[in-house]
Amino acid sequence: MNRKYDWDWMREYYARSQKNSRTSLKDVSQIFEVPYQTVRRVAAKENWIGNVAVCRCAELIEYFQNTEYQEKYLKLAVSLVHRDYEKLEEMQRLDDWF
Repeated sequence: MNRKYDWDWMREYYARSQKNSRTSLKDVSQIFEVPYQTVRRVAAKENWIGNVAVCRCAELIEYFQNTEYQEKYLKLAVSLVHRDYEKLEEMQRLDDWF
C-alpha cells in the first residue's frame, strides 16, 4: 500500500517545535504515524536541521547586541545548511548563552 504523507506539515512542525523543545525525528514519526526510517530519510534528504538553523538564525540574530555574535551565529547557520553538523554543538552553546 502506497501512503501519502504531508511532508510540508511535518517539516513545518519539526522546525517550529525546535523553538520551545527539542522534538526529535522519532517524535515526528510517532505523532504523524510515519515509519521512523522514512522520516529520517526524508529529513536527511531535505536537510531539516539546516532549515531549522536558518529559521532560528533569522529570528535570533537581531537579539544579539554584539555584531561579533551575530556574524558568528550566521556563519554557523550557513555551515549547517551545507551539512557541516560539527557546528551544531557550537550553535547550541550560543543559544544557551543567549
